[in-house]
Amino acid sequence: MTRELWNAFERAFSRYMSRQFLDLFIQGAVSALALYLLGVPYALALGAWVSLAALIPYFGSVLGAVPVVIMAFTLSPLRALLTILAFFIIQQVEGNYLVPRIHGHALHIHPIPIVLAVIVGWGLFGIMGMALAVPALAAVSVFYDFFSVRLHTRD
Repeated sequence: MTRELWNAFERAFSRYMSRQFLDLFIQGAVSALALYLLGVPYALALGAWVSLAALIPYFGSVLGAVPVVIMAFTLSPLRALLTILAFFIIQQVEGNYLVPRIHGHALHIHPIPIVLAVIVGWGLFGIMGMALAVPALAAVSVFYDFFSVRLHTRD
């Protein structure tokens, strides 16, 4: 029984991590495409930087955008403003739509509890709470699924 529970945790964590890397790839690719369309030089390298910076949960996207905006500002203030706008839109779509759906599908959890877990994690434990909210919710879900089947009794 312990081995089964461990395997369930392992599968959930593996699905979570693979979807996390999918999210990083999508974020970097969309950022690179937006930068290319805006005419910012080194769009592919900057998109890769954005993807790498996004490894830092929730605040990495802002950290990744700083050098990109500086690069765009060297071209023109208008291009910098358009880059900020593009990154704002990308982050809103990614953070509020894409991530909850990707992780929800991977962990078999509806996106709304994922968003709520992140909000509660932020309120209780700050940045670390945000970073650990989805894995903690996945662990609770695995426990529930595992034990609800085993504790179910007939009348």
